[in-house]
Amino acid sequence: MPSPIPRRPFYWFCLVLLLLGIGFRVLHLDRKVYWQDEAFTMLYISGYSPVELAAEISDRTVSMQTLQKYQHPSPQRNLADTTQNLLTYNSAHVPIYYSLARLWSQLTGGQPVALRQVAAVISLLSLFWGYWFFQELFRSTPAAGLGLALIAVSPFHVLYGQEAREYSLWILSIFASSALLLRALRQPNRRNWLFYGVAVLLSLYSYFLNLAIVFAHGVYVLCLSRFQWGAIALRQWFYAALLGGLPFLLWLVQVREVNAAKWTAKPFDRLVLLKVWGINLARSFVDSEFTLRNPLTYFALGMLLFIAYAIYLTLRTAPPRIKLFIFVLMGCTALPFALADLVTGGRRTAIFRFVMPTYLCIQMAVVYCFSEHLWPRSPQAVAPSQRNRWRIGLVSVVMLSIISCWQAQQAVYWWNKYDAQDTLAIASYLNQQELPLLITHMAHPCAQCGQLLALSHRVAPDLPLQVLSESPLPPPPPAAIANTFVFSPTKKWRKTLTQAGYTLTKEYRGPDQSLWRLGFPNRWSDRS
Repeated sequence: MPSPIPRRPFYWFCLVLLLLGIGFRVLHLDRKVYWQDEAFTMLYISGYSPVELAAEISDRTVSMQTLQKYQHPSPQRNLADTTQNLLTYNSAHVPIYYSLARLWSQLTGGQPVALRQVAAVISLLSLFWGYWFFQELFRSTPAAGLGLALIAVSPFHVLYGQEAREYSLWILSIFASSALLLRALRQPNRRNWLFYGVAVLLSLYSYFLNLAIVFAHGVYVLCLSRFQWGAIALRQWFYAALLGGLPFLLWLVQVREVNAAKWTAKPFDRLVLLKVWGINLARSFVDSEFTLRNPLTYFALGMLLFIAYAIYLTLRTAPPRIKLFIFVLMGCTALPFALADLVTGGRRTAIFRFVMPTYLCIQMAVVYCFSEHLWPRSPQAVAPSQRNRWRIGLVSVVMLSIISCWQAQQAVYWWNKYDAQDTLAIASYLNQQELPLLITHMAHPCAQCGQLLALSHRVAPDLPLQVLSESPLPPPPPAAIANTFVFSPTKKWRKTLTQAGYTLTKEYRGPDQSLWRLGFPNRWSDRS
């Protein structure tokens, strides 16, 4: 692909989109609700563990303000406590993001929004690494500029750039390690392969699934080497990957069990799974609440057709080094999950963040497709009138992305927060009640910790919370309590309560959380 110098309007086009992307990432960071995964991030950054939290609040009545102690860095704990708790209770989450977030949170006063600031800054850095990556992949300045412009206003880049989790760091590590690999292959010297090895080390300590990215890089180099195991490039990649991978063994050998995502293996309807695949593919560029009454739904359907064409064109016409990189990365990161879901009926690929490299590959194919029609290798390959239609198409895609980002900016809740919609509804209801008491039952120490922590950000700080662990039967509430509610009781616990003479009236029931009004047995009706 040649690298013609684009006209000045194209530079302005890219610059405007870059500025919009920066604005979307850094503005209104505190507007959206904190959901349970973000609450867990704050818990680990505080230096405490879920077990320590459960021990303090179990079998006693505390205020919601007590939970906020576990949402700020504790001066009694340090970075070593954060790292050790991650390793002990959630070793799938490696420590770089959590370390950066804790240090930044300590410097800025410990407010929860500081964690989103870290994610936003990392997302901004990923824009510039993304530009370099596109430059190395396509070896074209216009294509690199176009790639930068598209990811700047890409809805999912913006969403995860405002979430207090490590997903923006995952995107950054994919761009950085891939760009350094391509540079080392283009200019194979010791320094470039050393930089790639360091990138591998940092990426593995940034996100656990970067193991699949490093493996994909190896498969890509093997394919470029025509499966000659003794090829110089393959040996160089192996030594560099070994340099970065060996220090990661210090973490791996201490991993006890990666069970945080076992829920993704639960049965999931395959037809629903296919529908979610389509929605998630469209969300690479168009994001909204997809309903029949929403015009963006129909644009999203058109976007799916365009994505299919971009993949076809890339597979058919792209140079081998480009198409191999895109499809090897896509296959190594998505295919194992997809096969597991289709065979066993799980939902791994329905979770957008778990297969994020796939959507990055989709964006690479779209960049290639636009580049081939706007800056063709042969000027006679695309007629001027057809090129104008592709310019209109590019502007249309960009406008859809901008509208999607603007809608998400205005909302308190968005789809990537999952059960936070329930948190908002329950918090709103509790805040309207007179003298409420909230009761929950933890069958094991970590149950509902994340949901309760997220709820503590939205309810009155003096709301009393009673957590049962030993006995599932609540004692009579104090006389000062006018309304008693049960938070997300399991079916088994509801049955136990009704058999013991309690009454339960459903006040709210969402997909993941529920709230029930509790009536006590008649023998306790006359309280003194």
